[in-house]
Amino acid sequence: MAPGTVLSAGPLCPWRLRRVSALAVVFLALAAVDSRANVIRKITFESCDSRNQKVILTVNPGDSLFIRCAGAVNPVPKHINVACCHDTGARCTEETEKTYQETFPSAPPEFIFSYGDGINSAWQLKIPESTKAPYPSFSVGWQGPPSSLVNNGVRTAPQTTVVIRVEEAMDSEILVSITSTISRSAAPASTLAGSKQKELLRGGVLAALGLLVSLAAGGRWERG
Repeated sequence: MAPGTVLSAGPLCPWRLRRVSALAVVFLALAAVDSRANVIRKITFESCDSRNQKVILTVNPGDSLFIRCAGAVNPVPKHINVACCHDTGARCTEETEKTYQETFPSAPPEFIFSYGDGINSAWQLKIPESTKAPYPSFSVGWQGPPSSLVNNGVRTAPQTTVVIRVEEAMDSEILVSITSTISRSAAPASTLAGSKQKELLRGGVLAALGLLVSLAAGGRWERG
């Protein structure tokens, strides 16, 4: 397929992923684009006030994240637009908390990494296109009200943790944008490994492409 060729199958179709840390409905916009094209990932957590949950995201240089955490009262770290946690649990300490400029040393001094808090407005993070290996991994999070979660009789603040892993972009990108909603009615959270998440997303894309090829060849598709 030549670069720039756009695949179209009418209105966007929702592809339902397996239930992992929560039920995610992902809408995929498909197109064959150059690897330098930026991917925008929009994610909404609907239960930050009632349970612990953790999601691992894999991004490439130039990508952008837009995250909302409904019900949260505090971001982690508190100055989420300046620093992040260099661990996998959004537990910032003096040893693990680093600024975005420290995390992405190749970014220009005037680069704006982040704004918004994810509570009153979407938290937005831009991965610098100049990012080079070794690629960083870091985490941020949001805490719910301190008395809304009970563990073994002790009331604690539920936390939503987002682990962000930066990887080198592939030669070509199929996924142009992702919009996800983490549902309040989903099962309790569990950790989703980065490789498994990529496998699930890749499977959805391949299924979509297979459908388009079948339709182009005159085949029929029936929803089961």
